[in-house]
Amino acid sequence: MNNNTLSAITAVAFIVAIAIGLIVYLMTDYGLMIILWVTLLIFGLAFGVLSLWHPKDPSKFGPSPLINNMIIGYIIAMIGVIGLLYTTTDLDPVILIVILLISLAWVIIMGVLAKKLLTKNKEGQ
Repeated sequence: MNNNTLSAITAVAFIVAIAIGLIVYLMTDYGLMIILWVTLLIFGLAFGVLSLWHPKDPSKFGPSPLINNMIIGYIIAMIGVIGLLYTTTDLDPVILIVILLISLAWVIIMGVLAKKLLTKNKEGQ
């Protein structure tokens, strides 16, 4: 898939995420912030899934576009989840911050492991 197609699909995913956020807002009694959290959650998941069509070759300056976009999508989705939990539950914000930090640590570890795995597979070929 070329970059123009991926960009168009990403834009459509964002528009669909906003539409679903608006539907959730209209169907629930939560405030306008629910639109943001649902949009971030859905768009983050879509961005992460769409990263599978990006190149797997790591650049000399950092991770491959696949790993980079997958991590960014996961972080966006986690911010959406934390926002939803903050809006819809009575959890203490400290607990939500701990959940976010644990998930960020997990994503960093998985990103490093994925880069090593892709590098190792490329050297073996």
